[in-house]
Amino acid sequence: MVRLRTSWRGYAVRTAALVAVYILLNALAPTTHPLALLRLITFINGVILLPLIIYYAIKTIGGLIAEGATGSLTARGGGARGPVVIRVQGSGLIGLVLMDLAAPAIGLYFGFSNLAVFIGQFTKPPTYSYVAQALTALYMMILGRVIRGFGKGRLGGVVSDAVSGVGVAVSIYGFAGLIYLASRPLATPFEVLSLTVAATSLVMLGGLRNPQVRELKPLFNRVNAVIFIIAFTLTLSGIPSLAKYSGYIDLAGLVVVLGLTGETAYRVYRAYSTSLEGIRERVYAEHERQGGVKATQEDEELQRALVDFIKYGNKEGLIMYATHMLTLCDQDLPGIRDALGELIKYKETLNTNTRWIWNPGEVEEAMRMEMSRRLRIAGDIIGKVTNCRNTKKQTPTPPTYHLHTVSQ
Repeated sequence: MVRLRTSWRGYAVRTAALVAVYILLNALAPTTHPLALLRLITFINGVILLPLIIYYAIKTIGGLIAEGATGSLTARGGGARGPVVIRVQGSGLIGLVLMDLAAPAIGLYFGFSNLAVFIGQFTKPPTYSYVAQALTALYMMILGRVIRGFGKGRLGGVVSDAVSGVGVAVSIYGFAGLIYLASRPLATPFEVLSLTVAATSLVMLGGLRNPQVRELKPLFNRVNAVIFIIAFTLTLSGIPSLAKYSGYIDLAGLVVVLGLTGETAYRVYRAYSTSLEGIRERVYAEHERQGGVKATQEDEELQRALVDFIKYGNKEGLIMYATHMLTLCDQDLPGIRDALGELIKYKETLNTNTRWIWNPGEVEEAMRMEMSRRLRIAGDIIGKVTNCRNTKKQTPTPPTYHLHTVSQ
C-alpha cells in the first residue's frame, strides 16, 4: 500500500493556477520597457514557472492513472484534503513512476536547461560551455538523489536496492562531471566508479530468482571500492607532473588494494563460515545458564512447546498447549483469543533465512533481543494459564515452570 499525499485534483488545480500566472506574465512582457524587468520576467517564466507547470502536469497525469488503477479509493479527509491509499499494481505503478520519478526529473531538466540559456545572455561562448557543463553535472547529481529516493521510498526488496543503486551511480557520474571541469584525468576514476556501481546494482536484480544475491551487497560495495582505488592510482601515476612520484603512488595504491582485498576475503570467509544455528545455540545456552525453563516430569509437553518457541520462534505448540489449558478452565473462544492475542500475532523480526552473516555481533545481539521478547510473551501466556487454573481450582494441578529472561 502506498499513501498519496494529494489527489490528482489537487495537482490539477496547482497546474491551472501556475498556467494562469505564466500566461499573464507573458502578456505583460511585450509592454515591459526596462530591460532588467523584462529579464526578470523571462527568468521567472522559464526557470521557475514552466518547470513547475510541467512538474505538476505530470503529477496530475500520474495521480489520475494511479488512482484510476484501483477503481475505488480509500481516502482520509477526502480528495485533495487527505492522503489517498492505493495498491501498487500494473498501471498503478506507472502512475507512481510518473509522479515520483518522471515529474521531478523532467521538471528539473527544463529548469536547468532554461537557466543555462538565461545565463548564456551574459556570458561569452567559452565561459558558457563551462556553465552548461556545470549545470548538467549538478542536474545529474540531483537526478541521482531523486532516483535513489524513489527506489528507497516507493519500491521494496531487490528492486529497491537496484534502483537506488542506479541513483547513486548517476549522482557519482554527475560529480565526475564537476571534477572534469577542474581536471579531466581525475574525473576518470569517478566515471569508472559510476559504471561499476550501476553494474553491481543491476546484478542485485538477480535476487528476484535467488534471494541470496541480495546478501552479497556488502561484497559488491568492496568490489566497487577496489576498482575505484585501482583506477584512481593509475590516473595519478599517469599525470605528467606526478611522473617522478609514480612509483610511490603505485606502491601506495597496491598496499591499499591488498589491504582492502585481504579484509574483504576475511569478511567473506567469516560471513560464510559463521552459522546462524551456532549463534542461536550460543544465545540459548546463555539463557539456560541463567535459569531458563526448568523441566519436571509432568511438564514435558510444556517444556517442548517453550523450547520450540523461545529457541526457534515456532509458536504453534505453545498456542495448542495454552488453548487446551484455558479450555479446561471453561474459557470461551473470545476469551482464549484475547489471552493469546500477542502470541498469535507474533512474527519473528530476525531474518533467519540468511546464508551470509556479515556482522555476527549484530546478529547475536538481535537474536538475544528476539529470545527475550519470546520469553516475555511465553511468561505472560503461562501466567494467564496459571491464574486461570488457580481461580478455577481445576485438577490436575498446572505444570511447574520457571521463566528467566536473559540479562541485557
